[in-house]
Amino acid sequence: MRKVITIDPTLLAIPGVAAYYTSNGVVSTTYTNSDLSYEWMIDLCNRTGRDMWVNVPAFADHDFMTQLATLIKTNLNPNLKVYVEYSNEYWNWISVATEYSYAEGARLGLPGSNKWYQGTAWCVYHALDVFKAFEDVFGAANTGYGKRLIRVIAHSSNSDGLNSALRDVVYSGGPNTAFNPTWNPYGQKPDVLAIAPYIGPDDPINGGKLDGADPQIAAKFRAAVDWTIINYVKPFRTIAQNYGLPLVTYEGGQQMDTHAGAWSANPLIYAEYQHLLDQLNANGVKLFNHYTLYGEFSPGGAWGLKNDPGKPNTTAGGSPKFQAAQDWLIANP
Repeated sequence: MRKVITIDPTLLAIPGVAAYYTSNGVVSTTYTNSDLSYEWMIDLCNRTGRDMWVNVPAFADHDFMTQLATLIKTNLNPNLKVYVEYSNEYWNWISVATEYSYAEGARLGLPGSNKWYQGTAWCVYHALDVFKAFEDVFGAANTGYGKRLIRVIAHSSNSDGLNSALRDVVYSGGPNTAFNPTWNPYGQKPDVLAIAPYIGPDDPINGGKLDGADPQIAAKFRAAVDWTIINYVKPFRTIAQNYGLPLVTYEGGQQMDTHAGAWSANPLIYAEYQHLLDQLNANGVKLFNHYTLYGEFSPGGAWGLKNDPGKPNTTAGGSPKFQAAQDWLIANP
């Protein structure tokens, strides 16, 4: 896996697992109540020498996109990359973009047999506008995977809905066909496909919920990792391969709501987190953004690699997930 987008070199000296302070990427612009300005985001990336992942707000118009792209290009260290994504989890019912995408997909008559497919089609269609605005500012020669501007399509819902949108909105019927002249007249395309492989909260093998205090939690967590790879990562990997896109993640990691803190602090999670990283790497994930670097270990949720910044890095010190990630990166340069 490619190892970028960390933002705290004093606590995670090896580039690798992303630190999220808000929602998505290095720093997020998704939430309307966010108090973190774009200028501060850029400054944070410059100070830490980390690439930037920016979410363009759901209701931004083309002028806003152009001004944002100009601000980033002008002020971000030119050696740093920019991952640009439209909105955040537009398919998620808690997102402000969800109902909007359904309505816009229907209004425009975008391809899709129901509102969910048309909603996904709308978000892909609108992402092409975001890509165009940013490419116009950064330049086509600087756009593409491995270059300064990386255009992101993120999805974590129905993989067939995404495949339909790529097939019928970006292209004229599938991979290796022409760009759709109606929905994609400027010939834009994503450079990566981003997903969110979370382990839990359900136990897909035995039914019910994964319980962090279960004596068999290590075996059940591993089984859930393997299930997620087969039933979630691989279908999206197939889509990514069909369209020539590297597969990355915008989020991912442990997610459970029953005794989550107990499992996060359990030394046995060290081996299971290394197994998770091994499986993601073996199944073509080029960049893993872990959600999150810090996050309080509570019974109802313990997403962080570390409980808090003051915890030691060692497994014995209460940060086995952090230590697992750090040791994995050393072993897999």
